[in-house]
Amino acid sequence: MTTRKRAWEESTAEHWEKRAQVQSGKTLKLTAMNRSIFDQVESILEDDIRWHKRCTVLRGDYQIVGEESNPEDDGQRRNGSVYDDQDFYNSLLNQYAALSMNNTATLLQKRQSKKKEVQRKASKGRKLIYTVHPKLQNFCTPEKYPPANIDVDQLFSSLFGKKPK
Repeated sequence: MTTRKRAWEESTAEHWEKRAQVQSGKTLKLTAMNRSIFDQVESILEDDIRWHKRCTVLRGDYQIVGEESNPEDDGQRRNGSVYDDQDFYNSLLNQYAALSMNNTATLLQKRQSKKKEVQRKASKGRKLIYTVHPKLQNFCTPEKYPPANIDVDQLFSSLFGKKPK
């Protein structure tokens, strides 16, 4: 049952992946992107041991309470209950920095190449420059309500437990 379900899931995912590639019109020459989704996931999961070793390294000079320090053969302290995603975070940060550097360079280039719009006849008071305010929508004048008929002394005396006079 599970093998049939797995085969159906893979065929459905590959079908929609191919349709998405055809509709986007992009034929990428990257080998990782041309592989199917399940092949990519399996290649990542094969590298599970190396990934687990990288994420359980104790970085820093701190001691965990109740644990003895014994370095392994590679000289790095490890703890299975610690998850350190510093490598992953650093790679994401580097990608973001590279992307933002490219974006800022293109923005600066666009700003410099764009001509300023100047009205030449507006100088020396020859033309009035103004902005039109939009009309007020759903505007109503405030209505005054009559004051409430409440005996204030009786209200406060009942709130604070005093007997009314």
